[in-house]
Parts: sequence; C-alpha cells; structure tokens
Amino acid sequence: MTLPVWGMVFNLGNKMKKVMINSLPKSGTKLLTSLIKCIGFSFSGTSFSSMSVHGRYFRAKTFLRGTLPFSQSTDVGLDITANVRYQWIISKIRKVKTMQYIGGHLPYSDQMGRLLDDNNISIIYLLRDPRAVITSWAHYVPKTTWHYGKKGLDGCSLDDRVIKLLNGYKSGSYNIEGFRNILRRMEGWFDNKRVHIVRFEELVGTKGGGSLELQHKCIESIIDFLNIEKLNIQRLSNQIFGGTTTFRKGQIESWKEELSPLVQEEIKDVLRDKIIYLGYKL
Repeated sequence: MTLPVWGMVFNLGNKMKKVMINSLPKSGTKLLTSLIKCIGFSFSGTSFSSMSVHGRYFRAKTFLRGTLPFSQSTDVGLDITANVRYQWIISKIRKVKTMQYIGGHLPYSDQMGRLLDDNNISIIYLLRDPRAVITSWAHYVPKTTWHYGKKGLDGCSLDDRVIKLLNGYKSGSYNIEGFRNILRRMEGWFDNKRVHIVRFEELVGTKGGGSLELQHKCIESIIDFLNIEKLNIQRLSNQIFGGTTTFRKGQIESWKEELSPLVQEEIKDVLRDKIIYLGYKL
C-alpha cells in the first residue's frame, strides 16, 4: 500500500479559509507555521496534542480540559493517552475565525475528522522521514524539563534514546508508545478529502539541504489548496526558514551522521513498511 500522489490538491471551494496544521512532533512544524503566517493566517490560540492535558501545567489543564464522569471524551495523544472533554474541543473549534489556523499533533479519529469537516477547517499534514523525526525527538525531549517523556531518557546516549523511542518505554508514571504505533495512529488523515499532504523535505529548501524548485512548488501547492490569491513565492521562501525556539537543525538527512549504523539498521527493521508507505527510501 502506498500513499496518494504527493501535492494532490482538492479544491473544495472553502471560502472560510480556516486550516489546521497537523504533524508528528519534531517534523518541522515551525517551518510550515512560519509559512502559513507569512501567507496571512494568524494563530487561533488552539492546538490539540498530548500536551493538551499533560506536560507543563498539567494539573490546571486536566482540571479545565480533562474528562468528567459521564461526559464524552476524545483522545488527542499520539505517544500517550490524552483524553479531553469533547465539549472542550467543540468550543475551541467553533471559535476559529476566517484566516486563522489551529496547531496540533493529533491522531486520526472519525470523530475529529467529521468535526473539522463540519466546521469547514481544512488540514495541511506535514510529513517528514520517520528516521529524522525520531532523531529530532530524541534530542528535544531530554532538554525539555516539563516533558512527560524526559525522565525515561535521562542519562542515555542519543542512540539509546532513539531505541527507547522506537520500541516504547516507561517514563515515571507514563507509558510511551513505540514509534510504529505512533505512525499508525496518524495514517487515517491521508484518506480525508480535506487533507493536503506536504513533505518537510520539499518545503525546507536549500537552507535545509533541499531544492529551491521543490520548495517553490510546495509553497505554490499550499497557496492553491488554501484558495489564496497568488503571492510572491520567492519572498515567502526567503522568510520561512529558522528563527524559532524549537528549530534545531532542519537538515534533511542529518540523522545519517548522528546515529550509529546499528541503530539505523534497527530502525529500518522495525519501521520498514512504514518508511516505504510514507514514500521514503530505505
């Protein structure tokens, strides 16, 4: 099984121009967000992910957003279970205005797919080579003091952190999902008619080891998908790279230099079919 043609645009005549930016964590979401802002969108103040109820300020978030007895809930977590009140999600989505975007690292569910569709919110899904994602994730979590996955990675080498993330591990009271399950939980988005798939490797351009031509085509496909009048592609490409607090390297294949051959082989063994399905070379 392989994914649909990359860059396929479904022109839905969406006059509302509302969008969700969705991805796995550490996929280069800040790069795409920077582009969306340059196009003219502003942040709605809403994002959905494991951090909606876990991580920093988790007690307050659990009180305000967490499940209640007899209330309908939805899991917004990719790597851990993160149940939130469905009514909280509805209230946030209904407040999204024209030319605003939602952020998130949201697993697929029919419930969420219908809710976004009913509120005329299109989705741009940013994909990145899973090997690059897991390497970036292994760098990020141990440096983030409030991250629920930090405790289980403390004191480990980069290779060991990647292996733990690959296979799943325990971090304090949290059970972190293995990376294969994390990838599986996002796949349903690719069959949704409101989803436009974008590759990080195409969006990043020459500053990240990519191609200027592919970057321009990628930006143009996003503008077309959002039904925005034509903009200066060159100007947009000059503005979007770097300059964010969580942007580390942004290089397409830096994982090849950072991980040992043995770890690279283990990733290939565990994720072989997922890597192929997502359109990347082994």
